Amino acid sequence: MSPLIQYFKQIWTLPYAVRLFLISESFLGIGQGIFSLLFNLHLLALHVDESQIGKITAVGTVVMGIGSISISYFIDQWGRKRTLLTGVLLIGAGSSGVALGSELLHFYMAYGVYSFGLAMLVASEFSLLFMYCETKQQETLSYSMVFAVFTLFVGLGTYIGGILPKYLGTGVTTYQVPILLTGGIIFLVFATRLFLPKEIRKTPAPGERKKTKWVPSTNVFIFTGFSIFLGASFALLVPFFNIILKYRLTLQDDQVALLLTLNGLVLFFSSLFSPFFLEKWGLRKTTMIIFLTTVVPSFILGLALPLSLFVMVFLFRSGVFTALQNVLEGQMMQATPDEDRSIYAGMRSLGRSMASSVMSLITGYILLVKNYYLPFVLSGAILALGYFYFQYLVLPRLEQSDSEAQLKNSSATEEVTL
Repeated sequence: MSPLIQYFKQIWTLPYAVRLFLISESFLGIGQGIFSLLFNLHLLALHVDESQIGKITAVGTVVMGIGSISISYFIDQWGRKRTLLTGVLLIGAGSSGVALGSELLHFYMAYGVYSFGLAMLVASEFSLLFMYCETKQQETLSYSMVFAVFTLFVGLGTYIGGILPKYLGTGVTTYQVPILLTGGIIFLVFATRLFLPKEIRKTPAPGERKKTKWVPSTNVFIFTGFSIFLGASFALLVPFFNIILKYRLTLQDDQVALLLTLNGLVLFFSSLFSPFFLEKWGLRKTTMIIFLTTVVPSFILGLALPLSLFVMVFLFRSGVFTALQNVLEGQMMQATPDEDRSIYAGMRSLGRSMASSVMSLITGYILLVKNYYLPFVLSGAILALGYFYFQYLVLPRLEQSDSEAQLKNSSATEEVTL
């Protein structure tokens, strides 16, 4: 059997709970795709300028960061599934609030609710997902498949979001009703995830009191530091892709939606096959290749390029950057013990949010002066710095964790044999 066929067979045989999780992720992707495309355009249509949008985004990332670290200390007591479901409901309520808002304060509040919902989602989803996995290989596949499904359906949602204003554009702006529809789609996520199995909590032995771990391990701090680089690079560009593409390339809304849909398709295949290449090439070689092929295109996109060349490099860079995030975030989560995973998820979200809030403000001001080139250059520079941090601080810990896991599996195999 060829390695590729074997790889797809492993995906097909993932546990039932993981497959149900992936089904619900498709609805989440569609809702997020519509919202991410139309949020900025809706506010611009209401005469909210790019600088103010940057401030709203920055406040949202701060709320998400503080919320994530606060929630992470109590998730295991309250329940990972319960936290996840509550977060999904808040995401739906926040997106609906953006559609119904009419004043600047309304948008700050609605986006804050939306961001707190995201905080609850981010802090709980992967620690819950990994509880449904039986092996480390299933954890790697599940992590990447969640992103693969999400990005594919974000692309579909983005395309739908570009079409809906033509048929449902009867509100205060042509984007109001489509954004309101997002809330209904997110409710489908909630309804589907109600059927996820409840996590099995470890009950303390009689007379033993369960202690909350308040101080994270050194690895958690180091992994969080690297997530700050990824979050900063992401925040400089991705939340503003629709604005950058619309005005740098002078495209119509449906053309922007089509390009972002193609981008989502690229991200899907990138997420789908990143575990395959990780297993084939190994961690060290894979990360070196994807860092190089992300940083160089970032600088190239900072140059004036013909439309066709820009689109090719843009899609290639997006795909490789997604592989970079999936591989490294997944490996860092795996290298974190289960009892630390909720705290790590919260710390990671806080670090990314702090970086994102600053970078969103910076990008907002850059776009205000109509510079659609500099964000790519800054993103590439941050990733280049992040590579050295990863090489000297993160990679040795990931390799050590992998060696310990292999040794543990080898010992378990020997015991079974004996």
